[in-house]
Formats: sequence, structure tokens, C-alpha cells
Amino acid sequence: MLKSSDCEVSFVDTRIDPYSSDDISKKIIKENPDIILFKPSVGSREFVLKLSECLQGQQRKLIFCYGPTATIWPDMFLFRNSPVSGCLIEEIEETVPDLVKLIGEGKSYNGLRGVAEFDATNNCVVINKRELMTDLDSLPLPSHELFLNKNYFFGYPLKIFKKARVAYVLSSRGCPEKCNFCSILRRNSYGKHFRARSEASVALELEKIIQLGFNSVYFMDDNFCYDKERVRKICAEIISRGINKRIKWVVQCSVKSLNDEVIELMRKAGCSTVCLGIESASKKILNNLEKDMEIQRALEIINSLKRKGILIVAYFIIGNPKETSLEVLESLEFCKDICPDMLQLHYFSAYPDSRFIRSGDSAKLTTPYEFDPQSNFSNMSGETLSRLYVHFYRSYYFNLATITNFFRKQLVTYIINWEQKVFFCMKGLKYMLGRSHKKEIC
Repeated sequence: MLKSSDCEVSFVDTRIDPYSSDDISKKIIKENPDIILFKPSVGSREFVLKLSECLQGQQRKLIFCYGPTATIWPDMFLFRNSPVSGCLIEEIEETVPDLVKLIGEGKSYNGLRGVAEFDATNNCVVINKRELMTDLDSLPLPSHELFLNKNYFFGYPLKIFKKARVAYVLSSRGCPEKCNFCSILRRNSYGKHFRARSEASVALELEKIIQLGFNSVYFMDDNFCYDKERVRKICAEIISRGINKRIKWVVQCSVKSLNDEVIELMRKAGCSTVCLGIESASKKILNNLEKDMEIQRALEIINSLKRKGILIVAYFIIGNPKETSLEVLESLEFCKDICPDMLQLHYFSAYPDSRFIRSGDSAKLTTPYEFDPQSNFSNMSGETLSRLYVHFYRSYYFNLATITNFFRKQLVTYIINWEQKVFFCMKGLKYMLGRSHKKEIC
């Protein structure tokens, strides 16, 4: 969008590019931009503030933070004498062009919708809300060329027998599900209202991706299959254009959004992998999480995916509210029974913007500055929970069925893509040895 407005744009990803704060500061000062946008996490707050102070000391800059952290806690970056000018709240595609236009015309951006500012008179942060976008097809296609051959690695299993070049696509926004643990800190879009791009727009982006040299796609939608009719149209468009013969793709979706017909269409359209949020095998825990899912239905969908040859990533959560060690072991046994191609295990996290916290059901509130180590709402001690976390990973990944499944389905892909996979495998091994997860659980 900025390029189409004749703006010069530079992009740096500090997770990929090995820049220190001094390196980034020198780069920014050399390029002398009019506006600087930072997308911080909670953990990088001090880094961003320190860098902003350095830039303000060199020459006066307009610095804005955006993303989930800046949306939930703008006061982390906006305070009296802060080096940060403002925070861009939620979706920024309409806010940034408006901001650039005002600054280019020498006008004030005070009161601009989508911007949070610090009110020095009243010593508080003022948020000027902007409605979320509804017409996603009006957006230009992303500049995918920025991300090609930049050492990004893809950890999920992928049915591709060549060197994987994975592009990331967001084809819809919003998730109407009511899971009470959900947070925008762990989602890829804002809002509960489901908003989607047309099948033609999605197919056009996939064709651009192929032209650039990508051969795989991860649809980052929070719930790709929420609208089954839309999925049918996308699959039909992909097949009619022959895109399914040139790329493989991965999605994440809920169990209840799938059925045999949709799964078969996805297979024909080139779907390689489906990521499913199982969370727990205990009906009581699923009810506590307000997760609208039946275990038997999950089993049926997983078996259907396996019959169609689609790989499965299963997400589980332990340390859930009022959970016992027996219920964690129940989830472990279910995980071993379904034998997904990858397990991702998480601790229950009480994020401040989650319905779990906002509902007032909890007496404990995790503060924005230290939600790790995580509060423990289960009926287990922190020590027991830590041991179960390691036991869960070990019992699954060192299981003969899991190992056999890996050699049968994924070994060739891993060998071809060993440069991407070695870091991921080493990180996974640390989890199984109990050396990487949070050991302090309050």
C-alpha cells in the first residue's frame, strides 16, 4: 500500500536479520525515514524503547508501535516523555496511509482513527478506535518478494519432496468461536466477526506466489474452514487454475468446521496438512475452556484426514483451569491413539484480553509485563505440571508408533530440507529433555 503511494519503504525482521540495536539505529539514521513502525512483543518492549530513545537523540523521529502487544497495552509504550509517538491499534492497513498523508501534508495526526496517543494534560492514553475492515479484496497483494530466500524455516510437516519454499497467506480474518483462552497475542487477525477474501483474490495471490518461486503456502487464517461454502469455492478455483499441481498448502481450523466432503475437496486442491486445536480429551476440561468440540467427532475427523492422506498437527493444552494430572494423562493417551504427525503442547495461559480473564471467573490476573512464568489455575502443583509437560512430549515422540509414522511419511522431506529442519529438531529435542519450557509456574 505504501509503495503504491510513492513511498520509499524499508523492512527489517530482527528475528532473521542479525542486527543489534546499534546496527538497526545506524541503518535507520542512514536512511533517514520520516516515519518508523515497530511491531514489538512484550519481551522486546525494553529493546524498542531503548532504540527509540537512541533515534530521538540523533534526530527527531515519528515512531509508532503496532501489533497485538501495542493494541492490548499501548500504555507500555505511551507515557510522559516517551520516545514513542503513538500506537497503531488493531488493523493498520487503512490507518498507515492516512497517517502518511497527514504527515506528508504537514498536518497533525492527533485524533486520527486507529491511533492511540498519550494525553499529557490528563496523564492518560487516549485510544481513537477505527472499525475493522470488511472489504478485504480491496487490499493490494502483499510484497511476498520481501520474504523469499530469507532463512525463514517452516516447522510443520509438509508433503513435498523438494526443497520447500513456504509463503504465508491470510485469506480471512476473525474467528467467531468462543474458546475462553483465546487472545490476539496468539492469533493472526483481530476481531470475532469472520471476514473473508473472495476465491478469486486468494487464487490470484497464490499465482503470484508461484511466479516468485514459492512452492508451498501456510494459510495463517485463525479458522480457515469456518465457512465451508467458501472453502469449496477456493478449492474449486485452485483446481480450475491448476494451482493444485504447483503448490502444497497447510491450514489451521477447528474440528467442527470439517466434514468428509470438505476434506476430500481440500485433498484434491493440494492440501498437505491440517492443524487442529484438540486442547484436551476431557469433556470437563473442554467445557471449562468453553471449547465447542466433541471428542468422538474429533476422532472421526482425524480418521477421515488420515484416510485422505492429509498430515495432522495436533495442539494440546495442559494446566487448564481445575485440571488434574489424570486428565492430562487422559489427553496424552488420546494423543497417542490418534497419532498425529506433529504434537504441539502448550501451557494454559491467562492472557489479559481473554474471555477467561474478562469474565471475572479468575481471582488471579497475569500482568502484561510478566505473563511468563504463567499463572497456574489447575489442581496440580507447578512442579507436577512441569514434569507432566516433559512426560507428555517424551511419551508421544519416543513412542514406536510415532517414530514409525515419521519414517513412513516425513523422513524424505526432512532429509531434503535438513537445513530448515535441523534448528527445529534441536529445539524440539530440548523440549523433550525439559530444558526449554518455563520451569517456574506460579
